[in-house]
Amino acid sequence: ADKYHNLHSMRIDHDRMGDRLWSRFNAGKEDQRWFYATLCGLFEGEPALSGLGFVAGMRQLIDLVFA
Repeated sequence: ADKYHNLHSMRIDHDRMGDRLWSRFNAGKEDQRWFYATLCGLFEGEPALSGLGFVAGMRQLIDLVFA
């Protein structure tokens, strides 16, 4: 839930700030993308989690924030 919330906050800030958002983090955009995409892939591969709405929502946020 924490990582989903972080992505949601990033989406809001990215809509407002654009790519200036990435200057707020120690890891850049590509490293952030790798982290969240890898985490989401793990969730998607876990049968107990893959059917939960937050996993699909997380994938959508990744696609939006890191487009």
